[in-house]
Amino acid sequence: MSYVFDVNDQTVWSPSLRLGRLYVSLTECIGQLMGCPTGLVPVAGDMFNIDVEQFRGFVRTVFDDYFSTDHPVYRQQLRGFLLTSLVMLGRGGVSLEAASDEQRALLAEAELHGRSMAL
Repeated sequence: MSYVFDVNDQTVWSPSLRLGRLYVSLTECIGQLMGCPTGLVPVAGDMFNIDVEQFRGFVRTVFDDYFSTDHPVYRQQLRGFLLTSLVMLGRGGVSLEAASDEQRALLAEAELHGRSMAL
């Protein structure tokens, strides 16, 4: 059993139930914190369509927030979530532009992170 996250009928991630549930919970919490829609659209208890434009805006907001602070604990709490979200966004055919070497490094890290994310 697994969760399914689709963009335009293409699966961009299919994690285990526990991991999928964690990701959805984090997404909802961070979306509330950031005050913006997440782009996750529930289809069934374990299946979500992703509105790629809303999701892009959400991930961009989290990305910008991550780089707006140098607080190490805040960044570490967002980091894993952000890496996973960047992979899903990329698999959905959308990428974010980097404005600094530090941002480029995180985007490169997301590519490596994606190798451990099941389709």
